[in-house]
Amino acid sequence: MMRRETRVPSEAIFLVVGTGIATTARAMTLSFVAIKLQQEFDVGPAMIGFLLGIGSLMGAVAAPLAGASSDKTGRRVVLTSVMIVVAIAMMALAFAETVLFFCAARALAAIGISIFGPISRALISDVCPEPLRLRCFSWRHMASNVGWAVGPLIGIAAGAASSSVFLMAAGIYAALAFTFQFLSSSSTVRENDLSAAEAVSLADSIGAAMRDRRLLHYTGGGACLLAVYGQWTATLAPYLAVRFPDGAEIFAYLVSINGAGVLIGNPIAALRSVRGAAEGPSDGVHILHCQPGRLHRVG
Repeated sequence: MMRRETRVPSEAIFLVVGTGIATTARAMTLSFVAIKLQQEFDVGPAMIGFLLGIGSLMGAVAAPLAGASSDKTGRRVVLTSVMIVVAIAMMALAFAETVLFFCAARALAAIGISIFGPISRALISDVCPEPLRLRCFSWRHMASNVGWAVGPLIGIAAGAASSSVFLMAAGIYAALAFTFQFLSSSSTVRENDLSAAEAVSLADSIGAAMRDRRLLHYTGGGACLLAVYGQWTATLAPYLAVRFPDGAEIFAYLVSINGAGVLIGNPIAALRSVRGAAEGPSDGVHILHCQPGRLHRVG
């Protein structure tokens, strides 16, 4: 019995590694969407922000719906479908010749990526014994940041926002979907055994969340932070592309440094969390608060 609890299921290992690979594909393509909109479609900064934001908003709405659906149809089915959808979206981005078609494909990719994260985390929780869950979640977080560190560099090397890069990403997501489907069909953990908890309806989940004041404050604060962090791709990327001849390459290095910085900062964050759960978010807010002034002085 102890041996079973200390062995990480192969499905969980795939989800960890797959997250890293999927993040790499995402970082080497979608990181440069704002630059592509500006240079190839002549879209202004305000419209770039709107077009990027609408896709993320649609993803935020679709994610809880997909989560509720996965309780009935099974997380494996939803996850495989999502990876296929993202592969199709990446292929559409490669061949898009109009702003409307390109933005529709980008929104579809954003929806799929928004669903992929929570469903993959939920599936890791389902297939892993409780003593191993925290370890797998830590591995998944690290794999994701490795993807952000190397993905932009691959994108620049292959041609930032070029059709070939989007086709590469489509192939990666399609291969992940095929491999995951193969592992799922041979898995010894069946759908009926995945979760001991009863399925909760979407309405009940929303009602419970609305009654939790701490969760509402945390969610609202997270949304505000993401709005600030969104300037990273919506405005900084086009700004660098206009101001510097090799702006896209500079942006790729910045994204990679950001991912590497998170990897380096993880041990520090773990030490800070010993002092209390509020220490980490407080430090992060202080760091973000300092950045606009620094960027203004640099500009």
